[in-house]
Amino acid sequence: MKTILTLASILAIGLFTEAMATSYAPPEDRVVKSANGQYSLDINAETNRHEIRKGKKVLWSFERHIWHDEFYLSNDGQRVIWVAWEYVQVDNGKKWRNRQADQAQQEEAVVVYSPDGVLVRKTFAEVSAPIKPTGPGPIGDFWRVWRGTKITQKDDVISIAVKGKNEAFTIDLSKIKNLQATEQAGAGLSASRPASKSERRSP
Repeated sequence: MKTILTLASILAIGLFTEAMATSYAPPEDRVVKSANGQYSLDINAETNRHEIRKGKKVLWSFERHIWHDEFYLSNDGQRVIWVAWEYVQVDNGKKWRNRQADQAQQEEAVVVYSPDGVLVRKTFAEVSAPIKPTGPGPIGDFWRVWRGTKITQKDDVISIAVKGKNEAFTIDLSKIKNLQATEQAGAGLSASRPASKSERRSP
């Protein structure tokens, strides 16, 4: 009887641990400040419309469905970099997908927004080589981790510690002037897809 109770307790603890490992609170509204403190990004988890402000004045906005992602705002208030949460799902061993994103955005790891639309899009495959997670996390053999929790910001320079690469993925928001300049900047910047209507909207 004692053995049965012990086994039952172990099983209950295991189930509780697994439940905790996959239990994520929904994203919440929050405010992200530029490094110089002059601009703010108001993130709205309900409407998925996010506004860039100077004081109380709305300068521009963009739309994106969010999960537990990260956002960083440039010092001039003209660019926002969105960084996907760290977990992705492997798809037939060839691609990685963020299942919490809208279908058209599932392969995106990093996106830079501006009042004119999207300036930069980078996929998980472009910036990292995702690995199997260790420790607590989503349950399932198909889960991978594409980045660590370490993301640093120094003025407009954002550096993301990615998996499977010798160096962090680094981008300088102050050097992204417009879509054309981004496309001409060199290999790897996948900014050729036109921005959607929601991405182009600004007050």
